[in-house]
Amino acid sequence: MQPRRALLLGGAALALTSCSDPTPAVPAAPRATTRPDPDVALRRQAADNTTALITAYDAAIAAHPGLTARLTPLRAQLLLHRAAFSTTRPRPGTTAGATPGRSAAAIATPAAPAPATPAATLAALAAAERRIADTRTAALATASPELARLLASTAAAGAVHAHRLTA
Repeated sequence: MQPRRALLLGGAALALTSCSDPTPAVPAAPRATTRPDPDVALRRQAADNTTALITAYDAAIAAHPGLTARLTPLRAQLLLHRAAFSTTRPRPGTTAGATPGRSAAAIATPAAPAPATPAATLAALAAAERRIADTRTAALATASPELARLLASTAAAGAVHAHRLTA
């Protein structure tokens, strides 16, 4: 029985080695999985919204020069907000380039002429500031911690702008 077992084990070993690949196994290189960074789209939307709001301030100043002193400091802050949102820093493991395009719905304030009266213009700007602040607050849930701080800060600034416009 011993020779028979040895013969069977030897044959099994021979069968196993003859079926294997003669080249050594090389582990496959891990795939680089990059996905679009959601922060890039959120930053783009925030920058677009801010640009539209700056345009509304420009139209208000052009239509009602008497509001220039009141609106210029708020507009200057908006320029800083836009600059902060325009800086794109993708999260690790993501790409900045592959992001959804800009949508017309992302821009909260259309480029339209200012209302006929200064009071109506201030009310329209305050409403636009509130809409954008609400949009930024809603985006906090999907933003990275760094962007969430920026969104929260600019949403708070927008609420202050709305208050200053109507006070």
